[in-house]
Amino acid sequence: MKKLFIAFAVAAFCFAACQEKPEEIKSFSANIVLTSAEAGVPLPAEFNVKVTSQEGTVVFEQTVAAEGAKFIVENILSGIYNVSVFGVNNFGGITYNFSGSLNSVAITQEGQTIEVTLAASKESALLFKEIFYVGGSGRFPEGSSQPYRDDNFFEIFNNSSVDAYLDGLCIANVAPTVASEVLTWELDGGRNAKDYVYCQAIWQFPGNGKDFVLKPGKSVVLASIPIDHTKIISGTVDLSSADFEFFVENQNIYADNPSIPNMVLKFGKFGNGADRYLPTVMGPAMILFKPEGEIDNSTFVSPVGKADQCKEIPISSVIDGVEAVQKADMVEFKRLPAAIDGGAVYMANSVKYVHPLIGMEMTSWDHTGISFSRKYKNGTDITGGLVDTNNSTEDFVANDTPVIRRGL
Repeated sequence: MKKLFIAFAVAAFCFAACQEKPEEIKSFSANIVLTSAEAGVPLPAEFNVKVTSQEGTVVFEQTVAAEGAKFIVENILSGIYNVSVFGVNNFGGITYNFSGSLNSVAITQEGQTIEVTLAASKESALLFKEIFYVGGSGRFPEGSSQPYRDDNFFEIFNNSSVDAYLDGLCIANVAPTVASEVLTWELDGGRNAKDYVYCQAIWQFPGNGKDFVLKPGKSVVLASIPIDHTKIISGTVDLSSADFEFFVENQNIYADNPSIPNMVLKFGKFGNGADRYLPTVMGPAMILFKPEGEIDNSTFVSPVGKADQCKEIPISSVIDGVEAVQKADMVEFKRLPAAIDGGAVYMANSVKYVHPLIGMEMTSWDHTGISFSRKYKNGTDITGGLVDTNNSTEDFVANDTPVIRRGL
């Protein structure tokens, strides 16, 4: 177990004192302790440390040396903060990303110690490039009382210099559907529940091994409904050229597109009628993973005290993951561990719209019409590849409108 000590000297208001003597400001220091258990991999020489408020405001950000560096942060009020740490080290021909985060930390005491556990992960070839997870810009199709949401999609990019085969890979959304609580899991067989993520629905790419190749610098688009959605509402996206489809056989809203290969449902159940695979509206946690053998659809695990049926997937099998929540104060309920994603993407501002039937102004953190896409290493040029620090807060940028194959 390796430990690094980084000291914060923080100036803060003492709330009780300020009520009586608002001119008094008390300074205090807090020790940030970084812990990593990655065996045989040297720690990076420096780390980027960021402290943000629960509203998402950055109050401190600095790159610090890894060996006992001390630095001063001034004019931070006593309060609750999120702390994230990231560093990179190349070892044995592999790039390791060390990331860790601690949410809802109370910085209020002199000399307190805050420990952030670092998880090391390898850079992967396949990454989520763009996700349209909030749908439809709050617009209502003619005659509908619900905002449009069927235009969601995922885009996956080959960020390496070699061919990548999609056959047999899986994409899944992690429980719970909305990041509003932290679930507790217990597994049999002596397994550590923290070594797994828990998926509600799992879809697998078709193919027999080398049927679907993704060339370096190219992407594939996966759509729940692969049609031209701009013909239904304006300002959204044409998904008629999607590469794969999440077709739910029992639904009666949309017909199967015979020209687009279907993803194979390996775990999860869908009912009849209007039931489609639409995990992206409320802020999903999504993973791309390589299954260890066949996925058994007949067995499941449930969170403690709940009846939800989920499939446990080893974290070691995950290739890439993105945590998406509706707004900043929901990051504390994130579902993906730091080894997969140390942060989250979320709406910076809510969207107001007038409901077409009741005429009332409403506020939404979903149905905003904003997509999130991964940043480019070379600024505006995608040819240099995509940024992948295993922290979605840092890796992604919000776009006013969704665009499939953006920059390609």
